[in-house]
Amino acid sequence: CVECMACSDNVVRAGLTPKFKDKETLCAMLDFTPTSPTDRIFKATQNSPIEVFDPPVSDFTVAKLHLHGNDESEHHLPPSGGPSILILVRGEGRISNFDVSKGSVVFLAANATLKLRKKPGEFLLFR
Repeated sequence: CVECMACSDNVVRAGLTPKFKDKETLCAMLDFTPTSPTDRIFKATQNSPIEVFDPPVSDFTVAKLHLHGNDESEHHLPPSGGPSILILVRGEGRISNFDVSKGSVVFLAANATLKLRKKPGEFLLFR
């Protein structure tokens, strides 16, 4: 599971912090209209082996690359219109000229094509 957030200074706090708490504004912003939980989940589009979660705000688009198998294999991530951060959650491999393992974070410039080679085993990467 990955959460994608943006930098912001428009936070309304209501508790669990020593900072200013604006309960009245928070309560005014709340919407108690009942909806189905499935209405709030963005469906992924599958472009094997990449799943893309693409909400209405492009800053929050997340791509998930999940590979299995005990073979070494090479894959290419298509370019993105903006800069990206890659987070390797499981596995080991090589991204461009860098060896990566669980916990590795790699910056990818806008419009760059990425070549990666996974080592045997599971490989889970988010962009």
